Amino acid sequence: LNEKLNSLANNLIEKNVKLIFVPTANKYDIYHSHIQQANEYKKSNYFQLFKNKKKEYIYIDTDEILTNVVKSGELDLYLADDSHWSYKAADIVSKNILSKINLIY
Repeated sequence: LNEKLNSLANNLIEKNVKLIFVPTANKYDIYHSHIQQANEYKKSNYFQLFKNKKKEYIYIDTDEILTNVVKSGELDLYLADDSHWSYKAADIVSKNILSKINLIY
């Protein structure tokens, strides 16, 4: 996937477009250490696999972002009865995206 994203990013650079890739961290990964029966929900290694890859695109690590927010004590980053982000998580991630864009321009 990283190779395909790099290829796409390089094609877009020729058109003066910068690719932003924002994979969504799983609710159970973010709250894994807070779930009593965590063995039922294995933590994905998806974000760890991407962490050290060379990227030609802007990579937004939502796992790292949201894990740090949870560690700081923030609650309710996901909807209680769903796997979608709450407005809090969406706001936090969107501000991170904006800060990365501002670094470029």
